[in-house]
Amino acid sequence: MKNLIYFLLLSLVVTACKTNNEPEGKTTETNHDGFISPEFYYKYKQYSHYENYHDLINRNYEQYLYDVDSARGAQKNGVYFIYSLTTEEIDLLDKAIESKPVINEVDKEMKVVSGAVRQLTEVVNEAKNYYYRENYKDDDFAKAKELHPSIMGLFQDYYKAYYAMREAFIKLQYKMLDADLNELKKDEQPIRYHVLMNLDQGRKIIRFIQETPDIGALNLSELDLMFNAFKAGLSDLEESIEQQDEAKEFGNSSIFLEGYTNLAGKFIISFRNLKQRVKKKDFNYTPTYPNVPDRGTPEKMIETYQEMFWAYNQLVRTYY
Repeated sequence: MKNLIYFLLLSLVVTACKTNNEPEGKTTETNHDGFISPEFYYKYKQYSHYENYHDLINRNYEQYLYDVDSARGAQKNGVYFIYSLTTEEIDLLDKAIESKPVINEVDKEMKVVSGAVRQLTEVVNEAKNYYYRENYKDDDFAKAKELHPSIMGLFQDYYKAYYAMREAFIKLQYKMLDADLNELKKDEQPIRYHVLMNLDQGRKIIRFIQETPDIGALNLSELDLMFNAFKAGLSDLEESIEQQDEAKEFGNSSIFLEGYTNLAGKFIISFRNLKQRVKKKDFNYTPTYPNVPDRGTPEKMIETYQEMFWAYNQLVRTYY
């Protein structure tokens, strides 16, 4: 079940961990603790920004498979649109990887992603020039047949590396959430406290699903307990919003509170759809692309949960 997180896109998730009493010692050039140093935050943000480049990779993948036969490649027509991929973003990623502090949770996985995407970029750009100039009309698709296995293989290698990094990145985000929860005092920022608690309740649901080897064997009774806690947490949040001045706590970002609660409602719907699938033993689903999860699937729940994280980070972005 752990591979189900692979269909989750990297989003710009930066939790506002403003800890001051971490027990691990001071941040040094070679490690981090408590996620409190400006250097850590900058490096983490650079990693997050890689998603923009990943979006281009996904678009090329989708367009390529739309225009060609996945098994044989282009046969009678060209590929009508491929995005050019520069190495500038990869260079920035490499620079971030080598910067301090070391983030043991994700540095190694990011380096594998960098190597895979650099190889993929070279071949994708070669294919773009070939199809854009309609060179297949001169060689009767000979180059297309030569390029296709390489393109598909490098896409496969890239996604394997990217998905492994995603799993590591999520674990890092969970650690950051824990740091926030340990330090945040309910009476200081009550709304943010309830948002974080609700995120943590959602995380428990996601973890339980991921750690179940077979989706058909999910313990629905245990899941229902977690689900009820999540719904209760959302109710506590909405009650806190009614009683508190959200504008005072978040300023201009308070508009994202409604976005968060809407996404939490979407998470509830996704859970119910998943539960229905389990009851009906309906597991005949396959995402069309790595970023299009089917409704009622673990992938869809994970995607929605990540959107909730994004909304939370929009709330706290002014803290930096």
